Formats: sequence, C-alpha cells, structure tokens
Amino acid sequence: MPLGASKMDKILCWVNQIEPLDNISLDVFIEYHSKILSFPLGTERLQYGPDFLKQQDTQLDAVTMQYKDKPIIKCFEIKKQGASSGLKQVCFNVTGPVLFVYIHTNE
Repeated sequence: MPLGASKMDKILCWVNQIEPLDNISLDVFIEYHSKILSFPLGTERLQYGPDFLKQQDTQLDAVTMQYKDKPIIKCFEIKKQGASSGLKQVCFNVTGPVLFVYIHTNE
C-alpha cells in the first residue's frame, strides 16, 4: 500500500491537471501519503541496513493499519459516483487495489 500511495499522489496530480476532481474528497489518499513520506520506500530501501528497515517497517505497518480499508472504500465510492454521473472510466492500477478515476467526456 505505501508504494501505491506514492503512485496515487502522482496520479492525482496528473488527473487534476486534466480536470479537477472537486466533487470527490480525496483526503484519505493525501493524509496517508503525508504520513508515510518519511519512510524509505521502493529502491530507496537499498540504502539502509536490515535492522533499521525492520524498525521502520514496524512503524510503517502501524500507520498503514490505521488506513487499512479506507483507500479501497474510497476507490469504490469514486467508481460509484462516477458511474452515476455518466462519466468515462479511466482505470489506474496502483500496486494493490485498482483505483477507478472518472473524467468528463465531450461525447
């Protein structure tokens, strides 16, 4: 989930450049991402020793457990809201759950 949150941060930036998602609260993604920024993720982990990573992983797991189901629930909320608004579906796989983002079409 931590790497997915980092990807989600980038995706939200790209989507908001196309069309702001003003009617959808994305706070759960923003909050979780802000809480994990200080942890080494991805290839950055190669710079640290196993003892340090074990300690960091314990802390990271505690933060992740606080948000466990919230991103998945939000993804389905976005999907449901988009479908009921007649918006075009754009799907992004963010390492784990699939996030469905909807953008308006001119069709």
